[in-house]
Amino acid sequence: MEKNRGKISFVIPCYKSERTIRQVVEEIRSVCESNGIDYEIIAVCDCSPDNVFAVLEALVAEGVVSKAVLLAKNAGKNNAVLAGLREASGSLFVVLDDDGQCPVDSGLLNLIKPVAQGISDASYAAYPKKKQSALKNFGSSLNGLMAEKIIGKPKGLQISNFVAFNLLVKEQIVKYEGPYVYLSGLILRATSRVVNIEMEERKRLSGSTTFTISSMIDLLMSGFTSFSILPVLLLPIFGSALSLVLATLVVVLGLLPGAIEHCGYILLLSVLLLVAVLFASVLVIGEYVGRSYMCLTGMPQYVVRFVCSKP
Repeated sequence: MEKNRGKISFVIPCYKSERTIRQVVEEIRSVCESNGIDYEIIAVCDCSPDNVFAVLEALVAEGVVSKAVLLAKNAGKNNAVLAGLREASGSLFVVLDDDGQCPVDSGLLNLIKPVAQGISDASYAAYPKKKQSALKNFGSSLNGLMAEKIIGKPKGLQISNFVAFNLLVKEQIVKYEGPYVYLSGLILRATSRVVNIEMEERKRLSGSTTFTISSMIDLLMSGFTSFSILPVLLLPIFGSALSLVLATLVVVLGLLPGAIEHCGYILLLSVLLLVAVLFASVLVIGEYVGRSYMCLTGMPQYVVRFVCSKP
């Protein structure tokens, strides 16, 4: 990338990363300065219980981090990224994790190249071999499947924790006003010009993942409820189809010799299956209604307590 081609804004959501964030931002500085890239680093502390914000304040004082944003309450990774993007002033944007897994040294230039050259509006790192927990791998797979079926993600496109996009995409992302933010959904809703850049993911510098089952469920529900009503439309169809299949099964089995003795069990099983579908429908509809209520009552995406910036 040529010098003065445009400023790159790096946005890093931070949570329990006091032991890793310095190395992450120092690596960004090293790569950018050695390649003549104008850049800024926006780090957002998502109300982390450790001392990561104190580390960020020190990095701002040293001139390594441009802005350190402290959220008053834990808002979640995607909401923290949105807070950082609204503070960013670049023309190209890179979002990455705070744990050192994103290969900035070997992958950054390749990641930003198609976006900087106008070949694509966004580019995701694609990791042939993922070096993360089994739960996070499972969550990533579910997330990819959900994005493909619900949001319209191109088949084969890998969504990851290391992504670059241009000003057009950023402007669409920051317009989003709902409290439940799903970054990849907003990117894919803004453009179809998205590519993968293959690179090798690294192991975490320290500690263990903060990705939990609760995080996975929140991510999936944000994707489902914020970008599609397909689940609500499919559940009645699925319930009707299941009812028809079970009714046919009961009739057919009832015609078999000796089956009349077991009809009670068959009917009970059928009722239980239909009740399960009914409960699932109520849960999904309740999630839509609950999130709509939160939107109507003005639930904030995040609350900024303090912004520390370079003088």
